[in-house]
Amino acid sequence: MDNKRIVNIMGRDIERIEYKGQPVITFRMMDELHERPEGTARRAFNYHKNKFVKKENFFEVAYKEWSQIPTIYEAYGSIVCQRNHMIFLTQAGYLLVVTSYRSSTEKISEICNKYFEDNSLNFLLSNAAEIEFGKTLTETLKGLATVKTQVRINKYRADFLLSEYDIIVEYDEEYHRYLKTKNSDKQRDKILMSLGYTVIRVRKREPIGRALNRILLAISDRSKVFPRVQK
Repeated sequence: MDNKRIVNIMGRDIERIEYKGQPVITFRMMDELHERPEGTARRAFNYHKNKFVKKENFFEVAYKEWSQIPTIYEAYGSIVCQRNHMIFLTQAGYLLVVTSYRSSTEKISEICNKYFEDNSLNFLLSNAAEIEFGKTLTETLKGLATVKTQVRINKYRADFLLSEYDIIVEYDEEYHRYLKTKNSDKQRDKILMSLGYTVIRVRKREPIGRALNRILLAISDRSKVFPRVQK
């Protein structure tokens, strides 16, 4: 192990893996850290794969690349069936997968803080309502639109993108009521709309039915202007 990259997660030493200049994690590492049967993370990833954005949420890494990472090669190099590409999850990808784990928020927070070196993020605690809204939105629009989460557009990251219709849905927590945040949101929306997107803001306290109706109306309006094209 490279001692400079060793982090301790709830009493367990683990070496941080980096790829393209950022910390990444493998499915096996996730299963071990969260004490889940081997294959749990991979199954969750495959089940929700349409929500993941390549190079944003994960990297598909060829054998000739991952075999050059000593820690990874020691764990996988001797397994013949593993001599193909490997999935490396970014922090955003890790958080998308871990939502299906029902793991403790304390452990998830510690992994984010120590492994991914993000001391400002406690994703599940601060975004639990957004996650639930995303699940409802995905289920409601199943067969009608693909809901992608945490998608980078220009210099911004959209909470949800309905990619077939270029509709962005932002889930606004309570702090979005403050004047400074409102002004920032208006400027952000103006830029995104200039790029051709429709932006819908859903307030945390807004009845879910009303919010979904607004989104469905926006889909209807976009369908009249632009033919539906699978991207």
